[in-house]
Amino acid sequence: MGRKPKENKHLKKTIAIFCEGESEVHYFRMLQRKYNAGNVSAHKIGLKIKSLGGKKGTDLVDAVKSDLDHDKKIDAEQVYLVFDRDDLTNEQIQQSQSAAREYGYTIIFSSINFEIWVLLHFESFTRSYTKKELYDILSNKQHFDQDYQSFKGGDYDKYLFDRVAIAMKNSEKLKINESAMATSDPFTNVQCYIAPIFGRAD
Repeated sequence: MGRKPKENKHLKKTIAIFCEGESEVHYFRMLQRKYNAGNVSAHKIGLKIKSLGGKKGTDLVDAVKSDLDHDKKIDAEQVYLVFDRDDLTNEQIQQSQSAAREYGYTIIFSSINFEIWVLLHFESFTRSYTKKELYDILSNKQHFDQDYQSFKGGDYDKYLFDRVAIAMKNSEKLKINESAMATSDPFTNVQCYIAPIFGRAD
């Protein structure tokens, strides 16, 4: 009499991470490799903005919904949306939070941009930075040792693969308040979701 196949009681949920920018896609794919997370996939949002006025926060959420509706190969039980403040107003960020809640998506957000989280892999801080200041600092020899703006969107493995635990530790000083996402600067909540997504954050 043949043995019954064992039930897998620990099947991991399928997770899709949708990113506004290439840097974020490359970073989360690095984490996917680091933690051997075959249940996690990272995608660039298929966003097409026709107006010259730029994007609105809800545009990003709606674009993810459209991607999921049209790409049947993406079958996710949990959906994360990764984007930056950039030129979004506080009201637009709050609108995106409401829209994401409606669809059951979780927002991973950084202000002023994703490089706030990247810098935490090297040092702790509590002050705000402009985009230019962040790029200048990350270009230093102690960080990427090259023009970061030109590198942006490149392969992070060489620089950040073994520094995630440092970023987690450095982020503790930021005292993140999720309800103040729209008004806090600096702000990043990447650290809040690495362990829930990948099962660990070392």
